[in-house]
Amino acid sequence: MQLPLLSPTIDLDAPLAWRGDQPVSRATFLSHVAGVARQLPSARFIINLCEDRYRFLVAFAAVGVNGQTSLLPSSRAVRHLQQLTDDYPDSHTLTDDHLATWLAAGSANSSPSGIPHLPVTQTVAIAFTSGTIGRAKPNPKRWGELVNGARQAQHRFGFVAGMTLVATVPPQHMYGLETSIMAPLAGRVSIHAGRPFFPDDVRVALQEVPKRRVLVTTPVHLHACVKAGLCWPETAFLISATAPLSAELAAQAQAAFNAPVLEIYGCTEA
Repeated sequence: MQLPLLSPTIDLDAPLAWRGDQPVSRATFLSHVAGVARQLPSARFIINLCEDRYRFLVAFAAVGVNGQTSLLPSSRAVRHLQQLTDDYPDSHTLTDDHLATWLAAGSANSSPSGIPHLPVTQTVAIAFTSGTIGRAKPNPKRWGELVNGARQAQHRFGFVAGMTLVATVPPQHMYGLETSIMAPLAGRVSIHAGRPFFPDDVRVALQEVPKRRVLVTTPVHLHACVKAGLCWPETAFLISATAPLSAELAAQAQAAFNAPVLEIYGCTEA
C-alpha cells in the first residue's frame, strides 16, 4: 500500500509555504522536490540539518521520494553528530547551503509527473532521543505512521484549509516534524519557512502570513512572548509542548494573544 506525498484533495496552486510574505505553491514544491531528489548523493541515509523550514521540507520529501532515510539529530553538538556518522557510515549531511545553492541555480526545478506516492512501510526518517542520559536512541518512523499521526493531529486541532503554522521549534524535533512538516504534507495547512526565536521575530513571522495563523511553540517561548508585552497579530490558536505548561502561563498567553492555548504531550519514542 502507498500513500501520497501531498494530500491530493488540495489545489496544487494553493500555498504550501510562505517565505516571508511570499507564498510557495504546492506545484512549485513538487517541482523542487523532483529536482532535489536527482541532486541527492546515493547514500542510504541523509542527515538533514536544514534550519530553514521550507528547505528542510523539500529535502525531507526528496529523500523519501528517493527511497532513502532522513536522520534527524536532536542536537547539533559535535559529539552527537560524530556519533551519527559513526553509527551510520553510509550517510551524507545536507545543510541550508546545499539546498539554497540548488534552488537558486534552478538546477533543482523539475516538472513532476503528478504527486509521488511512498510505501506505508517505508522508513522515511529516524528520530533520536535527546541523549541527555547516555547515547541518543534511534526511533524509526514509517511513512504510514507519520501520515496517520498527521491526520489525527488535523482532526484534534481542527486544522483547516487556509491556516498557516508558524513554529519556533526545529523540524528535526519530533514535535516540530509532526506539526510543521507532516501537517502541511498530509493535510490542508501551510507553513512559514522561518524559525523565529525572539518575541519580535515571532510577531513578524505571524504578521507575514495570512489570518488564521497558528503558533506552534513551547512554554519557554510563550513566557518570553508574554513578558515582551507586544501587540500580537490576530491568531487562531497556540499549541504548546516539550515541557509542562502551568495554568498561570497558559492564562497569560491566552490573554496576550487573545487566542486559546492548547497543550499536547508526546515523545520521540511514541
